[in-house]
This record gives sequence, C-alpha cells and structure tokens, in this order.
Amino acid sequence: MNNKLVTNTFLIGSIVYDAVFSPEECEKILHSKSVTDARQAKVQNKEGHFVIDKTYRDTKGRAIIRSAETDWIAERILGVVTDANKLYQFHIGYMDKMNILEYTPGGFYNWHIDITGEESFCTRKISVVVFLSKREDYEGGQLSFNIGNTKNPNKMHQNQGSIAIFPSYLAHRVETVSKGKRMTLVTWVHGNSFH
Repeated sequence: MNNKLVTNTFLIGSIVYDAVFSPEECEKILHSKSVTDARQAKVQNKEGHFVIDKTYRDTKGRAIIRSAETDWIAERILGVVTDANKLYQFHIGYMDKMNILEYTPGGFYNWHIDITGEESFCTRKISVVVFLSKREDYEGGQLSFNIGNTKNPNKMHQNQGSIAIFPSYLAHRVETVSKGKRMTLVTWVHGNSFH
C-alpha cells in the first residue's frame, strides 16, 4: 500500500465566477422555452404513498428545452466548468439538463447533497448554480455550505449572472426566501462513478 498520497484541498471548496452572464442574458435565460419539471422532494408516508415533503424543499422547477436556441447557455456553463475542473481534476463526461428554480417567500431547500442513490444521480461530479435574479430583488435565499459546521456555514455571494461551482458531494442549502423572488439555473456535470 502506498502511503504517499496526492492531496487536493480544492475538493472541499466552492468557486464563484462573476459576471458570466449579463443582466440581459439572465432575462433571456428566464424566458427560454421550457417544460414543467414535476420533480420535488418526496417521502413515503405510512400508507406507502410518495408525497411531496415541503419540510425538506419548497421550490418550483422547470427544465429548459435543449435546442439550437439554448445551446449557447450550456456552452457558456461548460466553459466555466472546464476551467473549475482544472482544480478539482474530476473525470467528467456530460452536462445534465438545465433547470430553472424559483423560490418565492417561504421557499427554501434544506441541507442536502446532489449525489443520491438513484442511478442517474450517483454519477454527478460537479454542481452548477447560475444566479439569474438581481440580489436586491429578494431577501434571504442564501446558498451556503456545510463543511463540518452547520452553525456557521460558508456563505456565497450571489450576484446576478455569476456562477457557483462545487463538488456534488458537498452539503449545501438554500435558506428561506423572506421577500421577493429568487431565480436560478441549476445543472450537474456527470462522470464515471467515484472509485
């Protein structure tokens, strides 16, 4: 067994790229053709039925239809992910669908990681959040990370048009929106399962 392991402290960090999209481009993204995405956090009740669990997550989502009209969004995101991955050094393959998430007053997403036991989720390597709303258009809604301390989580600035990149295994949350509307685009970049 080799005890001289190569370390990478970037593996527990998030990266923010500012002004990747202009305010006009953020509006264009928000008005992209989309389909309703009914995926919500669900739990199994005592009768065995799966029901939406609004104690875990309260947000509306819709998927952007990938087309020649929206490929520029994916290309811009992939450019940033490729740059960030110079630090993470993950083996990555493809980008998942792009989703628009809308948080209105009372909306939140509790602590979670983006890798789950579902087959299509366990290959997520890099999570991406594009902030589409102006920061002054909403209160609360802070994206924060738990690197071993839920009482004092790492918080990230959320300027319109900026992109947050982080490993999909990092615990994170969106704090409750108290006023206004918080709009983001989220997606994930996949690669072969960690081994």
